[in-house]
Amino acid sequence: MLLVGSRDFAAFVADRAVYLATERSLFVVGEALTHVGPETRSTHAQIPWIDIIGLRNILAHGYFGVDPAILWRTVQEDVPTLIAQLRAILGAP
Repeated sequence: MLLVGSRDFAAFVADRAVYLATERSLFVVGEALTHVGPETRSTHAQIPWIDIIGLRNILAHGYFGVDPAILWRTVQEDVPTLIAQLRAILGAP
């Protein structure tokens, strides 16, 4: 994810502005996906719609705080996969 850049986990957590911007970005993605209709969701079942929206809910409501390790893993592992999946759906390079 562009915001994280080449930071490692410790630097990610220590840089409060980057951490909060990452939280907000993931929130916005989750919010956007709440507006995707059921037909599109079922057509593209490879995307973990419910998981992404669930993360948005955790970020929005702060259930018991947010684990920085979960955000880090999401940014490092899940976001690149999601970007590739969405590009494939949209036919984008």
